[in-house]
Amino acid sequence: RIRPDDVGLRDDFRFSHGMNTAGHRNPPIITCKSIIRCKNFEIAVLFLPKGTVMPLHDHPGMTVFSKLLIGSAHVEGYDWIRRPRTFSTISGSRILAEKVLDRDVTPESGARVLFPDAGGNMHRFVAGEEMHCAFLDVLTPPYAPTERRRCTYHKDFPCNLCACWRTSGLTEAQRRPGKLAWLQEVAKPRDLRIISLQYRKLIIF
Repeated sequence: RIRPDDVGLRDDFRFSHGMNTAGHRNPPIITCKSIIRCKNFEIAVLFLPKGTVMPLHDHPGMTVFSKLLIGSAHVEGYDWIRRPRTFSTISGSRILAEKVLDRDVTPESGARVLFPDAGGNMHRFVAGEEMHCAFLDVLTPPYAPTERRRCTYHKDFPCNLCACWRTSGLTEAQRRPGKLAWLQEVAKPRDLRIISLQYRKLIIF
């Protein structure tokens, strides 16, 4: 089991808590610390004040190992349907996706893995109401906009199945209420505040 002390982040967790509590930040500030980064991978910690939402976003072409270090959170994740269906609206195109993750997590939940095409690569998480939380993420490879690995945000819309889809190749599980949604790419939410802080603690490698 990995704890904040194991990566020298206990003081940083207190700093994040104090920064949001003292000024009653609205919207709250999410802080991110990169422990180590190279062209092949990045290890980072994301601090979320209690009740804060990290909106639906993706990790294109990336595998991510994620572990909650402290606190609790609710996680939802989507994967694209293998034979994608799209439709256009005035505001943009929407693509059909399947909800593959919808659960509460704690430090005892262990690590989870997101693959480029499976495991909930597009996900959203909400910090618990009782205390702030922190995720340790290993991203391989890391975000790199110049290599088409940029973070994209999405909005999900309900999907109501019509009769013509009964023989469309969807599985029985995918036809269950709430399993499918239309996802539309959107701009970074204006009320999303994320700041990067320099890591000055333990030498991991």
